[in-house]
Amino acid sequence: MNPKQMSVMLLFLASSHKCQGKTAEQRPAEQPIYGKTLKGYTFKTLVTSSLFGCLVDCHDEDRCQSYNYVIKTNICEMNNRTNEAKPDQFVSDPDRFYMKRGAHRSKVIVIINMSYL
Repeated sequence: MNPKQMSVMLLFLASSHKCQGKTAEQRPAEQPIYGKTLKGYTFKTLVTSSLFGCLVDCHDEDRCQSYNYVIKTNICEMNNRTNEAKPDQFVSDPDRFYMKRGAHRSKVIVIINMSYL
């Protein structure tokens, strides 16, 4: 895992910890939804090393509003819409995770003092 992916993973884990016991409306946007996918709004597909790689790639792409991650093949499908905007296209798929990009839709910037790792 490269340093950029590690930074995003630590950010993701920290935000996930803060979400325990909260309703969907109270959680930050970036929570994976297992077994769901947004169909018909993929504008870019690529192979990544992990779900976290897909998160990083989405944050680097200005048009990316959400993404589907295909578990068995490590494929990242970047979407230009969200499940809230297109609920009729948000369907079940046991081979995928769906994630919405953070509400601020800015670049992910995390500074980590590597001497502690």
